[in-house]
Amino acid sequence: YYDNTTMFDIQSDGRISFTPVESDVGNYSIMINVSDGSFNVYTIFNLEILNNSMPIITPVSDQVAMKGTEFSLLVEGYDAEMENISFVTDFAKMLTPYQHNATAAHFRFTPVFADVGNHTVLLTASDPHGASSNISFNLDVQNVHMPPTFDQNLSSVVVKINRTTEIQVNASSDDGYSLVF
Repeated sequence: YYDNTTMFDIQSDGRISFTPVESDVGNYSIMINVSDGSFNVYTIFNLEILNNSMPIITPVSDQVAMKGTEFSLLVEGYDAEMENISFVTDFAKMLTPYQHNATAAHFRFTPVFADVGNHTVLLTASDPHGASSNISFNLDVQNVHMPPTFDQNLSSVVVKINRTTEIQVNASSDDGYSLVF
Protein backbone atom coordinates (compact mmCIF):
# COMPACT_ATOMS: atom_id res chain seq x y z
CA TYR A 1 0.00 0.00 0.00
CA TYR A 2 1.04 3.55 -0.56
CA ASP A 3 -0.70 6.91 -0.80
CA ASN A 4 -0.25 10.41 -2.20
CA THR A 5 -0.37 12.38 1.05
CA THR A 6 2.06 13.37 3.77
CA MET A 7 -0.85 13.72 6.22
CA PHE A 8 -0.68 10.03 7.15
CA ASP A 9 1.05 6.79 6.32
CA ILE A 10 -0.89 3.72 5.32
CA GLN A 11 0.14 0.55 7.15
CA SER A 12 1.06 -2.68 5.36
CA ASP A 13 -2.34 -4.11 6.37
CA GLY A 14 -4.17 -1.15 4.76
CA ARG A 15 -4.92 0.59 8.06
CA ILE A 16 -4.88 4.39 8.14
CA SER A 17 -4.70 5.96 11.59
CA PHE A 18 -3.97 9.61 12.29
CA THR A 19 -5.14 12.57 14.34
CA PRO A 20 -5.85 15.66 12.25
CA VAL A 21 -4.88 19.03 13.67
CA GLU A 22 -6.42 22.43 13.02
CA SER A 23 -4.06 23.16 10.12
CA ASP A 24 -5.40 20.01 8.36
CA VAL A 25 -8.98 21.36 8.10
CA GLY A 26 -10.14 21.17 4.49
CA ASN A 27 -10.93 18.81 1.61
CA TYR A 28 -8.42 16.37 0.16
CA SER A 29 -8.42 13.94 -2.75
CA ILE A 30 -6.53 10.89 -1.52
CA MET A 31 -5.20 8.20 -3.82
CA ILE A 32 -4.41 4.80 -2.31
CA ASN A 33 -2.40 2.31 -4.33
CA VAL A 34 -2.02 -1.40 -3.67
CA SER A 35 0.12 -3.95 -5.46
CA ASP A 36 0.30 -7.74 -5.43
CA GLY A 37 3.68 -7.70 -7.16
CA SER A 38 2.16 -8.13 -10.61
CA PHE A 39 -0.65 -5.62 -10.69
CA ASN A 40 -1.01 -2.13 -9.26
CA VAL A 41 -4.50 -0.76 -8.61
CA TYR A 42 -5.65 2.42 -7.01
CA THR A 43 -8.71 4.11 -5.63
CA ILE A 44 -9.35 7.75 -4.97
CA PHE A 45 -11.52 9.00 -2.14
CA ASN A 46 -12.38 12.43 -0.82
CA LEU A 47 -11.36 13.19 2.75
CA GLU A 48 -13.02 16.13 4.47
CA ILE A 49 -11.52 17.27 7.77
CA LEU A 50 -13.83 19.49 9.76
CA ASN A 51 -13.03 21.79 12.60
CA ASN A 52 -14.49 20.54 15.88
CA SER A 53 -14.07 23.20 18.51
CA MET A 54 -14.62 22.43 22.17
CA PRO A 55 -17.91 23.69 23.57
CA ILE A 56 -17.58 26.78 25.73
CA ILE A 57 -19.28 26.68 29.14
CA THR A 58 -20.57 29.91 30.62
CA PRO A 59 -18.73 30.31 33.96
CA VAL A 60 -20.59 29.08 37.03
CA SER A 61 -20.03 31.01 40.25
CA ASP A 62 -19.66 29.20 43.56
CA GLN A 63 -23.02 27.94 44.75
CA VAL A 64 -24.73 27.56 48.16
CA ALA A 65 -27.41 24.96 48.85
CA MET A 66 -29.39 24.44 52.03
CA LYS A 67 -30.12 21.03 53.47
CA GLY A 68 -33.77 20.16 52.98
CA THR A 69 -34.38 22.80 50.29
CA GLU A 70 -34.36 22.02 46.59
CA PHE A 71 -31.22 23.30 44.88
CA SER A 72 -31.50 24.25 41.22
CA LEU A 73 -28.73 25.19 38.78
CA LEU A 74 -29.04 26.33 35.16
CA VAL A 75 -25.83 25.94 33.13
CA GLU A 76 -25.32 27.30 29.64
CA GLY A 77 -22.77 27.04 26.87
CA TYR A 78 -22.27 27.30 23.14
CA ASP A 79 -20.53 25.46 20.36
CA ALA A 80 -18.81 27.32 17.52
CA GLU A 81 -20.13 24.77 15.00
CA MET A 82 -23.68 25.24 16.40
CA GLU A 83 -23.89 21.61 17.53
CA ASN A 84 -25.99 20.42 20.45
CA ILE A 85 -24.17 20.27 23.77
CA SER A 86 -24.63 17.61 26.45
CA PHE A 87 -23.87 18.52 30.07
CA VAL A 88 -22.93 16.21 32.97
CA THR A 89 -21.36 16.68 36.40
CA ASP A 90 -19.31 14.41 38.62
CA PHE A 91 -21.45 15.20 41.69
CA ALA A 92 -23.44 12.05 42.51
CA LYS A 93 -26.65 13.93 43.39
CA MET A 94 -26.81 15.67 40.01
CA LEU A 95 -24.96 13.55 37.46
CA THR A 96 -27.31 14.31 34.59
CA PRO A 97 -29.71 17.19 34.07
CA TYR A 98 -33.43 16.72 34.47
CA GLN A 99 -34.06 19.14 31.62
CA HIS A 100 -31.86 20.31 28.72
CA ASN A 101 -31.82 21.78 25.25
CA ALA A 102 -29.09 22.42 22.66
CA THR A 103 -27.22 25.00 24.74
CA ALA A 104 -28.38 24.68 28.35
CA ALA A 105 -29.10 22.18 31.10
CA HIS A 106 -31.01 22.38 34.35
CA PHE A 107 -29.79 20.35 37.33
CA ARG A 108 -31.62 19.99 40.64
CA PHE A 109 -31.60 17.96 43.84
CA THR A 110 -32.64 18.28 47.47
CA PRO A 111 -29.64 17.97 49.81
CA VAL A 112 -29.85 15.75 52.88
CA PHE A 113 -27.69 15.70 56.00
CA ALA A 114 -25.11 13.44 54.33
CA ASP A 115 -24.57 16.11 51.62
CA VAL A 116 -23.59 18.87 54.08
CA GLY A 117 -20.12 20.26 53.35
CA ASN A 118 -18.07 21.74 50.53
CA HIS A 119 -17.96 19.95 47.20
CA THR A 120 -15.89 20.76 44.13
CA VAL A 121 -18.15 19.95 41.20
CA LEU A 122 -16.71 19.22 37.74
CA LEU A 123 -19.10 20.25 34.95
CA THR A 124 -18.40 18.81 31.48
CA ALA A 125 -19.92 19.91 28.17
CA SER A 126 -19.58 17.65 25.10
CA ASP A 127 -20.61 17.95 21.48
CA PRO A 128 -21.77 15.01 19.32
CA HIS A 129 -18.31 14.60 17.78
CA GLY A 130 -16.48 14.10 21.08
CA ALA A 131 -15.06 17.56 21.69
CA SER A 132 -15.50 18.48 25.35
CA SER A 133 -14.53 21.04 27.92
CA ASN A 134 -15.05 21.36 31.63
CA ILE A 135 -15.08 23.82 34.46
CA SER A 136 -15.26 23.44 38.23
CA PHE A 137 -17.25 25.30 40.82
CA ASN A 138 -17.70 25.00 44.56
CA LEU A 139 -21.00 23.79 46.00
CA ASP A 140 -21.37 24.54 49.71
CA VAL A 141 -24.23 22.50 51.16
CA GLN A 142 -25.12 24.12 54.46
CA ASN A 143 -26.79 22.45 57.39
CA VAL A 144 -30.06 23.87 58.56
CA HIS A 145 -30.66 22.59 62.07
CA MET A 146 -34.09 21.02 61.99
CA PRO A 147 -36.04 20.23 65.14
CA PRO A 148 -36.65 16.58 65.98
CA THR A 149 -39.92 15.11 64.78
CA PHE A 150 -42.21 12.63 66.45
CA ASP A 151 -42.64 9.44 64.45
CA GLN A 152 -46.30 9.10 65.38
CA ASN A 153 -49.21 11.33 66.29
CA LEU A 154 -49.84 11.47 70.07
CA SER A 155 -52.79 13.81 69.95
CA SER A 156 -55.00 11.63 72.13
CA VAL A 157 -54.18 8.74 74.49
CA VAL A 158 -56.75 7.11 76.76
CA VAL A 159 -55.74 5.03 79.82
CA LYS A 160 -57.73 3.37 82.64
CA ILE A 161 -57.00 3.71 86.31
CA ASN A 162 -55.44 0.81 88.20
CA ARG A 163 -53.85 -0.60 85.03
CA THR A 164 -50.20 -0.35 84.17
CA THR A 165 -49.84 1.53 80.95
CA GLU A 166 -46.85 1.89 78.69
CA ILE A 167 -46.68 4.41 75.92
CA GLN A 168 -43.80 4.24 73.50
CA VAL A 169 -42.83 7.63 72.16
CA ASN A 170 -40.53 7.67 69.15
CA ALA A 171 -38.86 10.64 67.57
CA SER A 172 -36.06 11.14 65.08
CA SER A 173 -33.57 13.76 64.01
CA ASP A 174 -32.90 14.36 60.33
CA ASP A 175 -29.65 16.01 61.43
CA GLY A 176 -28.37 12.83 63.05
CA TYR A 177 -28.35 14.27 66.57
CA SER A 178 -28.90 12.05 69.61
CA LEU A 179 -32.26 12.70 71.18
CA VAL A 180 -32.94 12.99 74.91
CA PHE A 181 -36.47 12.61 76.31
